[in-house]
Amino acid sequence: MTVLDRFRLSVPAGSRVCVMGPSGCGKTTLLRVMMGLLPPDSGRLSGFAERKKSAVFQENRLCENLSVRANLRLSAPRAEDRTLEAVLASLGLKGFLRRPVRTLSGGMQRRIALARALLADYELLFLDEPFTGLDGETRRQAEDFLREQSRGKTVFLATHSEETARVLADQIILLA
Repeated sequence: MTVLDRFRLSVPAGSRVCVMGPSGCGKTTLLRVMMGLLPPDSGRLSGFAERKKSAVFQENRLCENLSVRANLRLSAPRAEDRTLEAVLASLGLKGFLRRPVRTLSGGMQRRIALARALLADYELLFLDEPFTGLDGETRRQAEDFLREQSRGKTVFLATHSEETARVLADQIILLA
C-alpha cells in the first residue's frame, strides 16, 4: 500500500510545519522517515541525517519505574533541578520532579514527554499528536510553552487538531 507518493517538501530553518489529515494517511510514517526511523521505499531525503533531533511520539515512551527527574535527565543529563522544576511549573506540574512516572495520569505523562523532548539539545523537533489527553486549558498552556521553547528551531507537528495547527504552524500540509 502506498502511503506517500511523489511527496516533496522544502522547509526553511526555524519553521513550524503541521501535517494534518485523516488517520492512516501517512502523518506518522512521514515523521518517522524524516527522523530516520524508517527508510523511504524510494526517493531521497536530504537535510535531516546530520541534524540533532528530538521527538514526542504518539506513545509517551517514558520509563515508568523512574522518577520524573530521571526521565527528564535522559535528554538533559546536565540540567539542574531548578531548571527541571521551572520547565515542569511551566507545564502545570510544579512539585512533581521526584514523583514516579507510573503514579501520574496520562495527561501528566504526556506533558513529561513534551518536557523531555524540549529539554534535549535539538535542531529539529518532531511531534506526533503531542497534546493527546490534555484538556483545553492544559493544552493551551502546553502549546504556549512549546511555542516559547522551540523559538528558532524547526518543528514538524502531526495533529488532527485544526486549532493546534492554527496556533502553532507557519505552514500546514494536508495529506489525503
